[in-house]
Amino acid sequence: MIGILPQVHTFFLKQNKSAVLYLALLLVGLVGYLDYATGFEVSLSFLYIVPIAFATWYLNSKAGYLVTAVSVLIFILSNWAAGEAYSQEIIRYWNGFTRLVVYVLIIWLLQEFKRALAHERMLSQTDYLTGIANTREFYHQVYAELERIDRYKLPISLAYIDLDDFKQVNDQLGHREGDILLRVVAQSFQSAIRKTDLVGRLGGDEFGILFPNTDQAGAKCIMRRLHQSFQEQMDQLHMEVTLSAGVITFGSVPVSVDEMLHQADTLMYQAKAGSKNDILFTRCE
Repeated sequence: MIGILPQVHTFFLKQNKSAVLYLALLLVGLVGYLDYATGFEVSLSFLYIVPIAFATWYLNSKAGYLVTAVSVLIFILSNWAAGEAYSQEIIRYWNGFTRLVVYVLIIWLLQEFKRALAHERMLSQTDYLTGIANTREFYHQVYAELERIDRYKLPISLAYIDLDDFKQVNDQLGHREGDILLRVVAQSFQSAIRKTDLVGRLGGDEFGILFPNTDQAGAKCIMRRLHQSFQEQMDQLHMEVTLSAGVITFGSVPVSVDEMLHQADTLMYQAKAGSKNDILFTRCE
């Protein structure tokens, strides 16, 4: 049963927003009918929390408020239709108002929980220093892309980048300046690639860039633009730091993410062992 829940969650995330809202309202109607059928002496007002929470979680707070308003209205009408009577009519509306307050509070709590969850997810996916994807998230995204290219038979390219002489920056200027430089480099890479590409910090002064649905010609074009942008940034900062990179294009699905990174890393070290400040390209069928 527990194993099914993630699949159900994923299913609803993929659904059209209108369909999710209609389902939430349908659930409200069902609860309203049960509320009426069981009579006013048995309160089922807690069941309205289910469609309210459903709409809030899978849509937004506005949808939650809409479903809440409908729920309170149906709660009042179903109990009235079931024959509920009070010494004063205003008590009926007071009962509806108290439930409205509870439902709104639940929406607020759910929204706060969603925000906290999103923040935690972001922290788990982001490199704390540079703000780009960390190693774990980079691996995850590459793995997901491998599944996609296996399905649609698309090319994929991967760059492994290492900063030349970065150690001298730490030794001469201190680690604080080194950290600042890493952030500048990460943003430089981020601004040079496409929205569909992914840059991640793989550790120290090493970076990886994933180019989905990109052949070797496309990877060369992007990397040359990135290299030029990076060099201009270093010149502005008066930093004698260059980069060496290995870029490999796969025409078919690689054995694994580790194998992809290993091949690109090996190519990068070849560039580093040569004249440095160079980018080597290769293709793997």
